[in-house]
Amino acid sequence: PGDKQFHWEQRGVPFRIEVGPRDVEGGAMVVKKRLDRSKEVVKLADISADWLRDKLEAVQAEMFEKAKAFRDANTHSAGSYDELKSILKDKGGFVRCFFQPDAEAEKKIKEETKATVRCLPFDAQGKTGTCVFSGKEGAPEAIFAVAY
Repeated sequence: PGDKQFHWEQRGVPFRIEVGPRDVEGGAMVVKKRLDRSKEVVKLADISADWLRDKLEAVQAEMFEKAKAFRDANTHSAGSYDELKSILKDKGGFVRCFFQPDAEAEKKIKEETKATVRCLPFDAQGKTGTCVFSGKEGAPEAIFAVAY
């Protein structure tokens, strides 16, 4: 059964429902979550479409919070081009900095760091500063990262 279980875990199935002969006799089943590997015994009488919807929504919320925490832990800020290069080399992840969009500048940054602009964040709209590459004022904030 290990291969079958791994097959579904690999595809991102959020939890597995196990029903064995003893579970049927006892009127229960086991729900095993993929994220934390916890097991929960659930009575078959307690299962409904609402129960399943609630389980899926809880897993979705947990995965979303985990992804946000990972993103936040791996997002750094740079105030200069040297700092941008240093962070990308030593820490990786995402780097927020002010950058005046310019194809040639981005090409040079990519050649030196392998990073490109991933996005101009919504939470920085209207916020401007000094471009880390050109030194020009009025640059929007951008997020750089290396694509893998």
